[in-house]
Amino acid sequence: MTEAEWLRSNDPRLLADWLFFDAPASDRKLRLFSVAACQPLRHLVANPGALAALDLAEAFADGRIDEAGLQVATRPLWEAYHARHNAPGVVEAVTAEADDAECACLHTTLPDVPRDRDGHSDLYPPTPEVVALICRLDSRLPSLRRLVTLLHDVFGPLPFRDIALAPSWLTSDVQLLARGIYEDNAFDRMPILADALEDAGCDSVDVLNHCRGEGPHVRGCWALDLVFGNE
Repeated sequence: MTEAEWLRSNDPRLLADWLFFDAPASDRKLRLFSVAACQPLRHLVANPGALAALDLAEAFADGRIDEAGLQVATRPLWEAYHARHNAPGVVEAVTAEADDAECACLHTTLPDVPRDRDGHSDLYPPTPEVVALICRLDSRLPSLRRLVTLLHDVFGPLPFRDIALAPSWLTSDVQLLARGIYEDNAFDRMPILADALEDAGCDSVDVLNHCRGEGPHVRGCWALDLVFGNE
């Protein structure tokens, strides 16, 4: 895939598959994208455990819990989900829409799997599966474009070309502002970060334009990750 094709596509399934199997993108960024993609589904999910899964997935992506902790915390959530589906003669009280939303949220906690497109693994590739479930919920163009916009925010041009921030641009003010944006989910401050970077000498049009763009911006945003040195 070329950068022009990436920018032109309105198919989040195609882009997610490419990132997972061919780019490949880091597990952290894929997971943070998946969490952000599921946030609008919260009103559809009746099971609080599935909503907790989003917080656990984000905590794991950010290194606040380890893989063992993630597995311990999510095992009962998955067991409850499968028990409800496998119980004979049980009439489900949830709609297919709510079930897909819950399943998508739970999939954000799945471990990374071998990224062999031609392999025969029984494991679901987490991010492509999340995107497929969300697209099944709503395949209208605005919903698809929302997912594509999130992919652009998290990955940007980095799968195609390197963009670097000079150490001299990463002043204490820039670092403090970026950290506050991330921790407070205060992405409305991104234009202020652009101003701070520019004041420090940053002349990267890609970075400045992205920070000043309409967004949406989410945790995992490629420009913020450049400030933090995250992959």
